[in-house]
Amino acid sequence: MAKKGYIFWDSETANPQQRICQVAYILTDLEGNCLGDPVCRVINPESEIGWWSRSHLEIDWDSLDDMPTFVRFWEDAGLADLLRDHILVAHNANGADIHHIKKSLAAYDIEMPEIEVIDTMLVAKQKGLPGALVDLCEHYGVHLDSHHDAMSDAEACLGVFRGLVGEFGALEPAVWAPNASSHHGRKRVFTGLGLVNGSQETIEEVLAKAEEAGHRGDPGEITDPVGLKVKVSGVTPGYNRDEILAALKECGMKATDGKPAQSTKYLAIGDNVGRSKLDAVFSGNSQAKIVTTGELLEVMNRFGKAE
Repeated sequence: MAKKGYIFWDSETANPQQRICQVAYILTDLEGNCLGDPVCRVINPESEIGWWSRSHLEIDWDSLDDMPTFVRFWEDAGLADLLRDHILVAHNANGADIHHIKKSLAAYDIEMPEIEVIDTMLVAKQKGLPGALVDLCEHYGVHLDSHHDAMSDAEACLGVFRGLVGEFGALEPAVWAPNASSHHGRKRVFTGLGLVNGSQETIEEVLAKAEEAGHRGDPGEITDPVGLKVKVSGVTPGYNRDEILAALKECGMKATDGKPAQSTKYLAIGDNVGRSKLDAVFSGNSQAKIVTTGELLEVMNRFGKAE
């Protein structure tokens, strides 16, 4: 199906469960001309608000009861149609925004539809540019008013996209599909967070198990990534392991692959995570908290390159 244009998107979340609490988007045609007014809404996540979100997002948390839930906003804004008709462009889309949407819809038993997506963080890293939005804005001379305000980040994403297109030419979207078998086109297809190596257990199931057992980490609590000991097992769709490790090291983390030790703070998992790495945490042999590789990439995006 031919697309009408792009939807430049940013979402902020309330907690590690990735429930959206603020969303913004800008519609353009395929030539990049803006269509209508930008949209920004605070969302009632109907879940607890994590420490980082309370500390860093400029949201009147006392007003949440008066704000729409994500499912209400999804329906009122006609987002299913907008995402069908437009290519989603977001910074760290593969590691963050797609899963924000997916998890927020899943809370209301709604399956996220198949979409086409361009991840400006992924494109930048593949082109040898810095991955953090702040650094890319500096590279392209894009104004970033208030990082981690959804509207400000969506506007910055649009500016970075224009910079990438101007430097490298047209950017090819990939397809995100609920199930790989549901898509029969020629574009690259990626689905959920993936599976544990050698099994049919999904990463989402592992995260739920970790939450129940008290092993789920909250990367939003990270106030300084420099020196943080992290083990990485598995990948985020669109990023290989070397790219993930390089990005985390760029913001100062001591990131390596392998089994977590007692001193490891986080085990970042993704598709094809090793069972032995998970067992080290669930058995108590490591005190590491389990997060996703995408969540730690978002930390890199938040802090940028270490001095």
